[in-house]
Amino acid sequence: MERHYGLRPQVVYNGYDHTLFYPREADPALRHEYAPGGESVILYAGRLIPWKGVQYAIAALAEVPGAVLLIAGDGHYRPVLEAQARSAGLSGRVHFLGNIPHEELPRWLAISDVLVATSYASETFGIALVEAQASGVPVVASRFGGFAEVVQDGVTGVLVPPQDAPALAGALRMLLADPLRRREMGQAGLAWVRERFHWERVAERVLQAYGQVKCKQG
Repeated sequence: MERHYGLRPQVVYNGYDHTLFYPREADPALRHEYAPGGESVILYAGRLIPWKGVQYAIAALAEVPGAVLLIAGDGHYRPVLEAQARSAGLSGRVHFLGNIPHEELPRWLAISDVLVATSYASETFGIALVEAQASGVPVVASRFGGFAEVVQDGVTGVLVPPQDAPALAGALRMLLADPLRRREMGQAGLAWVRERFHWERVAERVLQAYGQVKCKQG
């Protein structure tokens, strides 16, 4: 906008449902079903299409011992991802959950240690990242598009170069080995999204933007 029209835009971000996404107690039976040996749980939530980059999360998992990857979502790329997991010998550690209703996603976030987001194209926001932080779950995401505006690098999560499985694996190993840091990031993420992405704050910023336009026109 600024480059083409000489006008610096005021960005008002999307909001999240605070009545649905908040820190919850984990369901021990659900966690035990997917991590019976006490493995760390990494969650991906989104469509299964190439540019979402789930293939890099699967590749990274090979370098993250003692962890499982839960993939919530579906799409035409799923057979390719399933074949990748099989060929890498990771079938027992990668679980395809299929489409999860939005209202059930908090149950899966509650049993997760980290949410991973691996897009490398077409991402302007990242609502799943906001919902994870609202649930007290730190995020490891690619530094692409709107993700850098949703995650505070080093504070509420970690940003890594897109399409870089080794860097992704390194960030996951670091966080999964440090429960205290994950807890601190989770607490910071909760405060961050309440201030930036709560619908009340969003509405205030919309009204402020309208007020500025009115003053300029007046």
